[in-house]
Amino acid sequence: MKTINHMVSLSMWTIACCSLLSIVLGSVRAGDGNGQVSRNNAGLAQTSFISSYLAQNQDAETLAIQLPNWITMHFDNAVDAATHAETLQKFGCEIKKAEHATHIDVTYRLPLWTDIPMHNHAAAEQWADWLSKSGFDVSHAHLDAEFTQGPEPVQLRLVQWRQMHGDGSAEEKQYIAMLQRLGVEVQVDQHGDHSDIAFRAPTWRAVHLNDHASADELVQWLSKNGFETHHQH
Repeated sequence: MKTINHMVSLSMWTIACCSLLSIVLGSVRAGDGNGQVSRNNAGLAQTSFISSYLAQNQDAETLAIQLPNWITMHFDNAVDAATHAETLQKFGCEIKKAEHATHIDVTYRLPLWTDIPMHNHAAAEQWADWLSKSGFDVSHAHLDAEFTQGPEPVQLRLVQWRQMHGDGSAEEKQYIAMLQRLGVEVQVDQHGDHSDIAFRAPTWRAVHLNDHASADELVQWLSKNGFETHHQH
């Protein structure tokens, strides 16, 4: 279990957003069952809500977060501890609190990857920074607006990082651009004679195509590149 000795402060902006965040997360988690299996199955169904949310809110983005191991943070006063715990609960975290003579411990974890819809890019960036400083693994990517509309949804997921070497070619740049347009998180590290490319999409997400043939073609491409896919005929 990891301990963070400094408090990650909540700005007034963060506190003000909590009520909106609670509403959105409540909608996302509607229909969740108990236990990992049902939560994973619910993930497929939840992509329909996320997809609809993104389609109706063109500036919206999604964060995916996970914290498999317990982390403890120390707080000097009860108000800060309660505010931090309340915020974490809105993300679906398991919470434990313990009062000591000189401080309060807030211990938390989020074993399963969870999607968090954000109102816009600025909100996503601020929450991503706050969550990272609070110990979470945060995956932040941007689905191209082109793929938020269309009658043929394809759901995709790649939980673990997939890595490959690149050579800086035009084909490589097109490959990276395609992944990014699909809402996949991509990291590129440049070296002297090559680049290291890593990508993932740790939660189910939906992209929408205009016709069945395009959807089938995308499913084949995703499968060849290590993704799980789901496409109803």
